[in-house]
Amino acid sequence: ARRPTEAGGSDAPKCSPPPGNYARCAARCTIDRDPVLGNKRGIILTERFCFYRCQPAGDLTAAEKVALQQRPDAAFRGGYNMDTPCVDAPRSASVRNAMDSDRNGRDAELPAVTPSKVDEGPSGQ
Repeated sequence: ARRPTEAGGSDAPKCSPPPGNYARCAARCTIDRDPVLGNKRGIILTERFCFYRCQPAGDLTAAEKVALQQRPDAAFRGGYNMDTPCVDAPRSASVRNAMDSDRNGRDAELPAVTPSKVDEGPSGQ
């Protein structure tokens, strides 16, 4: 989730690498001729790449997922992952909205791919 002072406020999701103790990504990554993020060496911080070039797959917070995990039907549904994966943002939208004249990128404010629609149970009650 975003900080309250960021675009969209704390209710809007954003992409970032996992915390250090769950690191699955290197601290830096390489890019080649990227229209949004550019530098002479082609090496950027992974956090910047995630923020400018990815889109959250869902918009539930970790606290909301913990609550869902406690529901009686959670095991039947396969449980709930506490992490929300990020996916590649559509090239046209992310490039158009994230490009800036200085090639440092800007917040594209892309919404979650799948907004949360938590139903009340198998029968919809």
